[in-house]
Amino acid sequence: MTLEQLQNDIIELQTRLQFQEDTIHKLDSELIVQNHSIDKLLQRINGLEGQLEQMRDEQASARKDADDRPPHY
Repeated sequence: MTLEQLQNDIIELQTRLQFQEDTIHKLDSELIVQNHSIDKLLQRINGLEGQLEQMRDEQASARKDADDRPPHY
């Protein structure tokens, strides 16, 4: 292998390394965005679960109130 071939191989390896590093940075940035989106969705799900539980409690309370009424109502 000649010196010129070695230099070309080194340049090619450096180019590949730079491309890989750029790809890793892009993937890392996208992962951060996706994690933020997931966090927001989880917050919304938790909020909806809380609302659903509150509605269940209100319905159970309304049924109990209806059951406690005297028969002539």
